Amino acid sequence: MIRGTRGAVTRVWSARELALLGVKPDPEVARLIGRSTSAVTEKRRKLGITALAPGPRGVRSYFWTAEEDAVVRTFPPEEAARRLNRSLKAIYPRRRALGIAVKRKPTKKRSR
Repeated sequence: MIRGTRGAVTRVWSARELALLGVKPDPEVARLIGRSTSAVTEKRRKLGITALAPGPRGVRSYFWTAEEDAVVRTFPPEEAARRLNRSLKAIYPRRRALGIAVKRKPTKKRSR
């Protein structure tokens, strides 16, 4: 621990604590090492380590990689979701962000 100029005590990050960053989701790391989630997130960001988050299909990165974007561009949404271990609710917004038109089923015109 280091005492600051105004009397605040700062805990120094150990090598064991730093090794957990980016390996487990921030809330889990915070619980394991006894720090706040915001402290873990801030330290991880300062070190440039990609975040992980629990999802419906396991723990994965928050961010989209170029390889994942290529899969989203190449395959239909259902196949891209299966290959990337992501939900359709994640694929459709990503397709819109990449400028990929969503194919819509033709609607029947009503006659009056």
